Formats: sequence, structure tokens, C-alpha cells
Amino acid sequence: MKRFLLILIVLVFLGLLSGLVALRFLQPSEDERQLEALFSADETEQYEALTYWAQPGTIDDPGPLPRFFRELTRMSEVRNRLLDTDPEVLMAIGDVFGSHDQWTAQIPWVHFRWLDLRLTEKPETAAVILGELAMIHGRVPEEFEFDLLERLASAEDPDVRLAAIQHSVLDFGSEAESLVATLLDDPHPPVARGAWLLLAMLDPPYGYTARWQDAPVEVGEAMLFASAWTNPEQDGWLEPAAQTPLAEVLPYLDAIRQRNLLTAEDRGELDRILSVLPVDDPDAFATTASSGTMPAWWLSRTMEVFEGAAMLQHCEALLDHDTTRAHWMGVFAIGYHDLGTDLIADTCADDLDPIVQGYCRAGRMMAGELGPGMTTVTAKHLIDISSPDGFRLVDGLFAALASGESTTALDAALQPRAIGFRHGDEALTETARRLILPRFIPGLPLARSGNEALRAEALELDALRAWWIVHSGRLVFDSTLRRYRIDDATVEQSG
Repeated sequence: MKRFLLILIVLVFLGLLSGLVALRFLQPSEDERQLEALFSADETEQYEALTYWAQPGTIDDPGPLPRFFRELTRMSEVRNRLLDTDPEVLMAIGDVFGSHDQWTAQIPWVHFRWLDLRLTEKPETAAVILGELAMIHGRVPEEFEFDLLERLASAEDPDVRLAAIQHSVLDFGSEAESLVATLLDDPHPPVARGAWLLLAMLDPPYGYTARWQDAPVEVGEAMLFASAWTNPEQDGWLEPAAQTPLAEVLPYLDAIRQRNLLTAEDRGELDRILSVLPVDDPDAFATTASSGTMPAWWLSRTMEVFEGAAMLQHCEALLDHDTTRAHWMGVFAIGYHDLGTDLIADTCADDLDPIVQGYCRAGRMMAGELGPGMTTVTAKHLIDISSPDGFRLVDGLFAALASGESTTALDAALQPRAIGFRHGDEALTETARRLILPRFIPGLPLARSGNEALRAEALELDALRAWWIVHSGRLVFDSTLRRYRIDDATVEQSG
């Protein structure tokens, strides 16, 4: 009997022990429980899980790398659940983690679904959604991305509608023509104007009816630009338009029609300034050139007429001058005119002024060489260090163009993905863009004359921006001539 009781006690003990072991090892772990809670429709339960997966940060600030990205998004089963879960559940998850860089880096498909849901649930966020869609361009099927752009092109906000067709052309080129065409008759004039200018630059093989006489003035201007740009042999609109408010822009449009465009040889104001500089005395030249507010790019372009020894003498005079302003103008000119980096290196070693150092980087970049201890110099770096009281942004844009980085330069200058872009937002003044851009890029819609009127200036800028939206990424750089050409078969590359 005692033996039986002993066996019974042992069996009971083993049963209890196995039960404890089962409870310990067979029940869900905390990670598993919180993973299930993350997809719960119960807001309180999901909130607890969001807090858990946001560690070591918080829901309001998940920090540099929360557990959600370290442990979950690398699991295919979790990514699939994010794609299939209820909209409300994903919206809550995206609201916490969607602004994190890893969200688009690790789960672009989930990001796309989140954007799609937000556009449905919160159409007032269309502008933000459009900006975020560009972050996953090329990482989801084109038809999905284009479908979302089509929905954005019908957004209530006119700025979003215009930006949507601009983004579609940037990302899909001529394939976006049909979407652009849907906004030619948009009730908001700036949208219709932008659509007509994009269509002109896309230059489809068939025409669209342009009833410019009945259109608002700013739309009529774009319609006539489209005619002048794509059908230069037709001028039947010139005489009737002269009797309308469009007369103000006709000199510009007629110059466009005749292809009387600015080229690298058009120097205008540059030669006027050159005529008052003491070019026969390098020291006096350095003193005069550095005493005013002349930008470095302007002086460098002005000096293009110098040859051989004269060029070197004037640059050395700038470096030998006793002002830092002369120094940074000198190193910039040396880089642009490809006189070697030895002089730049000596000046940079002697003058540690931060502005001079910025211009040293620009000079080296244009010369295609790096200084001691420098691993890279990029146009983006120059743009990032620019300031009103330091290295000038316009000089950075010029240096970028002179170094083969046209995309960086023109994106910064013309902001092709900006939503709500307005005349006055551009980084280059009218004078700067008309003296800088034709130097490097032929065939731009910049007329030699006829844009003195404010409306003509605004139309020229809008046309230029449309040109860049259509041709972005299609410029090939000749490093010898420092010139670009359009190549439909390739993306931009340095020569």
C-alpha cells in the first residue's frame, strides 16, 4: 500500500511538473503575444503593442531604430499580414512608423498600400501623399503607382492636381501624356496652364484643340506657347492675339516661334561689365572685381574672353590680393577655366576663411580633382553649405552645371517636384538663369529678346520648368566643352 501511495505521489508530482513545463514553454512568448496584439482590432490592445514595438523609443518618437524594424519587418509573414490586415489596423501602424526611413526602405509595398488607404480615408492629405509616393518610385509596379497618380490628379487641391501630372512626367515621361491631357481644361487656370506647357514639351505626334481666344489669359499664353514651340511655321495667331491681353507676351512667343533662343555665345551684361573693368592691369582688375558684389560665377564667365597667359595672370592677381573675397573669386575662376588645382591648394592652405574653403571645394569640383584629405565633393554638398552671408547658392548651382551634375543643379533651381510652386520661388534670378543656363544647355525656351514684360518673364520661367520636367535625367555631359546634350536613349552621365 505504501508503495502504491509513493508511486501515486510521484505521478502526481510529475504531472504537476509537466504542466508547469507546458505552461512555461507552450504558452505564447511576449513577442508573439505583442505581435498578435499589433494586428488586433481592439484599439487598447493595439496601442499596447505599438508601445511595445516602438521600443527603445515611444509611440510619439520611435527613435532611430525601433523593434518594429529590427525584428518584425524582416519577416515575410509579417510583411504579408501588413498587406492583408484591416485598413484601420494598418492606418494605426503607419501613423506610428510610416514616417521612419526604414518604412519605405524595408516595406515599400506596405507603404504604397498605406498611401492608398490614406488618400481614401484622408483626401485632405493628398499633398503629403504625393510627396511620399516619389520615395518608392520604381519599387512597386508602374501600373499601381500610375493609378495613384491618376487619383491625385483629380484631387480637390489644384496645386496637387498640377504637381501630380508633373510627377507623372518626371517618373514616366511620354507615357504620362494621356494623364496630362486630362487637365488641359482644368477649371483652375494655373493647372490648365501647366498642363499645356508640359504637353508642348512632350510634343505628341498629334495635336490638341487650343481655343486660346476663349481661355483665361494665363491659359491662353500657354496654348500659344505650345503652338509656337511645336508648330513654329504657323503664325496665324500673332495678328489676332495682338488685339488681346496676350499682346504683352507676343514678343517672347514670336522669338520662341522663330527659335531665336539664347546660346552660350550670348554674353549681354557680361560684356557690359567687362567694358568697365581694367583688363590691361591684372592687379587693378583684381581690386575692382573684388570690391563690389559681383558673384564668382559672373566674374568667371566675364573672363571667358581672356586667353592663355592673360587668364592665368588675372587669376593669380586675384589670389595675391589682400582680401578674402578676391581669393574665393580666384579659386572659383581657376577651377572653372581648368587651370589646375595647385594654385587652389596653395590658397586653401593659406586662407582658412570658411567662405574661401567653400569656394575651394567648388573650384576643385569643377577641375575634377580633390584636395588632400577630401574623399568627395558633390554639388549637393555645395548647395547644403550655401548661405546668404557665405558661399552663394547661385555659385553652387553654376559649379554643379560646370561639373556635370545638372540634375542636382536644376532640381535645386527649379524644384520640379515642388507642390504649389510659384513665380519667385526659383533659386536663380532671371538675369542669372539667362546667363548661366544657356552656357551649358542648348535649346532651352529662353528667348534672346522679348521678355521684358513681367508676364513674359513668368511664362518663360514656367516654360523652362516644364522643359526640365520633361528632359530631367536625359542630359549627357561633355566634360571638355562643359556642355550638355539631350540623349533619349540614356540617362544623364558625366563624360
